[in-house]
Amino acid sequence: MMRLFKDHRMSVSQLLAPIPEQYLEQLALQSRVDRYAKVLHGRKMFYLLL
Repeated sequence: MMRLFKDHRMSVSQLLAPIPEQYLEQLALQSRVDRYAKVLHGRKMFYLLL
């Protein structure tokens, strides 16, 4: 299975390009992920997971 993806490389910016910023903001508001966050906000967590 790894052979299929060995030569396919993408940067994080290429992964994030199709995702609009407004969509991430809307998800953060709906899920209230930033309710108690002081430093590590939902958007940063999403980027770190990528």
